[in-house]
Amino acid sequence: MTSRHGAAAGRVVFWVIALAVIGGLGYYVYTKKTESVGAPTAPSLAAMGNSLAAAHNAAFTEAGTAALTARTREEAAAASKDWLGNDITLNEVEGTGLVFRGARVADVPSPSPAVEHHAASCQFTFDTAGGEHVSMFVQVDRRAQAQLADLEQRRAYTIPAPASLGSGAPDIIVFKRGGPIYYFVAATQSALDPILRAYSVPAPSGRLPY
Repeated sequence: MTSRHGAAAGRVVFWVIALAVIGGLGYYVYTKKTESVGAPTAPSLAAMGNSLAAAHNAAFTEAGTAALTARTREEAAAASKDWLGNDITLNEVEGTGLVFRGARVADVPSPSPAVEHHAASCQFTFDTAGGEHVSMFVQVDRRAQAQLADLEQRRAYTIPAPASLGSGAPDIIVFKRGGPIYYFVAATQSALDPILRAYSVPAPSGRLPY
């Protein structure tokens, strides 16, 4: 009698352990699958810098200029609401000497998350009073899709300048202001400074924490 009870108890323990192991493995597979669906890995700093620089350089070619779909600040501010779902103001550049060239939908930094009904980002282009070029890319902070690091409000970060921006180019500046994240790109510090002052961007505290 005792042996039969012992055997039965043993079988119960065996199945309890087996079910626990199976359940644990199932949960692990489920969580890994859930984490991977719709959540692309955040791009490296080098990939981000390369894509931003390439888009910046392209925008100031003849073909790039022709591709700018919003040609006035008023058009760009209105279009950005449709592009990003957020109001992007450009009044900040008044009195800075910056001349607005145009804006367009962009897909940088790359790879960008797929966002239903909205563009991944948009690009605003300017000339300085000295004829240099500067781009401002704006991307809405969709943290779940982009797996973005926890960027602090009103704190600036850097992305190392890629070689394609030219020798001695300043780092790309990243700045979270309200909902959107701003990326400021230029080939020289003198081109970058006016727009950083216009948007009250503080001195960077370090590299983008990816």
